[in-house]
Amino acid sequence: MAYVFWDFDGTLVEHRSFGTSMAEVLDVRLPGHGFTKEHFSPYLQEGFVWQTWEKGHPELDTPKAWWNHHAPYFERAYRVNGFGEAESRLWAEDIPEAYNRPGRFKLFPDSLAALKKLREKGVHTAVVSNFSPGLEVILEDLGLMAYLDFVVNSYDVGYEKPRPEIYREAMNRAKAGPFYMVGDNPRADVRGAERAGIRGILIRKNVAGFKSIPTALEAAEWILNDLSGSGKI
Repeated sequence: MAYVFWDFDGTLVEHRSFGTSMAEVLDVRLPGHGFTKEHFSPYLQEGFVWQTWEKGHPELDTPKAWWNHHAPYFERAYRVNGFGEAESRLWAEDIPEAYNRPGRFKLFPDSLAALKKLREKGVHTAVVSNFSPGLEVILEDLGLMAYLDFVVNSYDVGYEKPRPEIYREAMNRAKAGPFYMVGDNPRADVRGAERAGIRGILIRKNVAGFKSIPTALEAAEWILNDLSGSGKI
């Protein structure tokens, strides 16, 4: 038995930023506002759980607690763009629904084919992601759950990649390897996985010092060749 763990945002789907969601909230609240994600994203570079992964966040164990932890950063990003305190606080409350709204995430063209190819060869697949509450609903909406054995979301575990706890949870649920982790973040998806005894594979991003595979489908083909060469399939 072999398992391939996949990152979600930036790996199976095109990256969707909170800055984009902040602008989408204004589309409803303030039509014709003229703001884009570029106005907000520079002020969302600290405080989020995957930016403070070293400490872990097991206390954020409900959707309300998780989003309340992040709300001040959304409020600040609105305020520095000239909005008042009251409206910034109100609009920050709209971010969870805007971010997780079905239909807003876009699959890369090769993602589904990569999962299907592995499953057809008897290789198990799962998602292991640093994400907000509600990931399974998004995966279902995208048609991916049918090709996954399970989902390990950092929100549910309380620890983010590259922490070993989230990888241990995935391996415990898989029960048997070998294990591979495919993602677009060299620290979280490659180095973190390797420290947990998992083969890390970087895709879609060229980073100095890391071998990168251009697409998910090519990564799936590489894994199948690796497994075939080791006699695992």
